[in-house]
Amino acid sequence: MLIIDAHLDLSWNALGWNCDLTKTVADIRGSEAGITGKGRGRGVVLFPEMRRGFWRMLRDWPSLERSCAEWRDTPLDAPFGFVFSLRTMPWIGLTMGMRIVGLAHYGPSAYAYGTGSSGGLTPRGRELLGIMRQLAVVLDLTHLADESFWEAAELFGGPILTSHNNCLSIIIERDGVIGAEQCPEDLDTIADLQKLGPLLHQRGYTDEDVQAMFYGNSMRFFASAWKA
Repeated sequence: MLIIDAHLDLSWNALGWNCDLTKTVADIRGSEAGITGKGRGRGVVLFPEMRRGFWRMLRDWPSLERSCAEWRDTPLDAPFGFVFSLRTMPWIGLTMGMRIVGLAHYGPSAYAYGTGSSGGLTPRGRELLGIMRQLAVVLDLTHLADESFWEAAELFGGPILTSHNNCLSIIIERDGVIGAEQCPEDLDTIADLQKLGPLLHQRGYTDEDVQAMFYGNSMRFFASAWKA
């Protein structure tokens, strides 16, 4: 079944950890054995596990709709589709087709306060929200400190989501979408996500429920955000 993943740190891993994304999960886990730090030696997502192929940047609703149709109809030949998102350096991304912006990561940024810090939006952050609204760019509230989170949610009138965050009622009230972070321990790599469908059915979820969690909710969200 088609799956839309709201958050993959592939570029972070490649640049920050010098991770060769073309190697297998087993190769990378072996090379990182003994390295301390969160997630080291426990990676689950690399190109071979996803499937080698060419990639397509999805910039609008027609391109996303076309990509999902290709994966439903010809999954062995369909290219990977990705939506470009970026944190803390949005001015660069806005010139490169970025469609989702996060205002901070760990600690303070030029725009807001992130994980492990405390504070609201900066003047540049408030200015950025206005520009994002004009360009129909989605705001990702993940990693924001509480003060920045609630201020951004109040000021920003455009579409919001949390790509990897705990559920907050305001996201549901604003018809947003929520992505749950971390891979369950009984799944070895990203390829094992397909095992979740039967497991969810065993727990009483219907086909419609599973489709909504795997891709339907995200499709509904972007249809509303990008068709407006």
